[in-house]
Amino acid sequence: VDSSISTDDYQGVVHTIEAQNLQHLNFNNAASESLTLTFWARAKKAGLHGGAIYNNDANRSLVFSWTAVADTWQKVTVPVPAETSAGTINNDNGAGLTIYWSLSGGKFTASNTGAWVAGASLSVTSAVNDLDSTSNDFYLTGVQLEIGNVATDFAHEDVGTTLLKCQRYFYRVLSGNPFPVCVTAFNTSTTCFGMVDLPVTMRAAPTLSVSNVGHFSVQTDGGAKLCSGFAFNILTQNIVEITMTTATATAGIAGFAESTNSSATMDIGSEL
Repeated sequence: VDSSISTDDYQGVVHTIEAQNLQHLNFNNAASESLTLTFWARAKKAGLHGGAIYNNDANRSLVFSWTAVADTWQKVTVPVPAETSAGTINNDNGAGLTIYWSLSGGKFTASNTGAWVAGASLSVTSAVNDLDSTSNDFYLTGVQLEIGNVATDFAHEDVGTTLLKCQRYFYRVLSGNPFPVCVTAFNTSTTCFGMVDLPVTMRAAPTLSVSNVGHFSVQTDGGAKLCSGFAFNILTQNIVEITMTTATATAGIAGFAESTNSSATMDIGSEL
């Protein structure tokens, strides 16, 4: 709970779209497309709520707002005017447009809504503080940003297609135990290497995150060798090589790494 938001605080729900996937919008061009953002929201706390679409490359914002009826699903439609003479979005794999739904904010707020302006504004001034009580649940679904001035029905997509899109940015190799990680080979008595193939080409060279190195071991030499270190040795957008430091084993032999704790997770990420 934070009932008194400082002027440096802001909290919200964020979704960022990769810049190279937005080139067809033609920002900063006479042929720039107008857009429509639609979503369904339900707030426990009634009153003014806000959010924004933020252009990361051009540092420009469009603030939107709606008045929530307590504990009621509401469809919100936000017209997004074309950016014909400003707002270039770079053609790269960095952050392009970010959609932001504010839960509280003492910073990056603006009174204007519905128009592109210079600077980072993420919510409307005088919006309610959804964080002043643990009872202030906030629900969000059916988000769609589309070309044109007409909000169409939500485009449902099969789960397999959606999963592959998500794995470009984040891939959870495992959660729980016992689950295999990869086949390994010991190049020294305490260091082994293993390869993990990625399901799709990631946005950029990824990073590795594990719940705890002690949640993993390498089965080799007739027993389990507990891990004391995990690191990337070689990484690409399609395959990564992991270095594991373990209890003493025999150099030159093979094994396989696995999770050994119910809380174990191993994540490979390339987030924006």
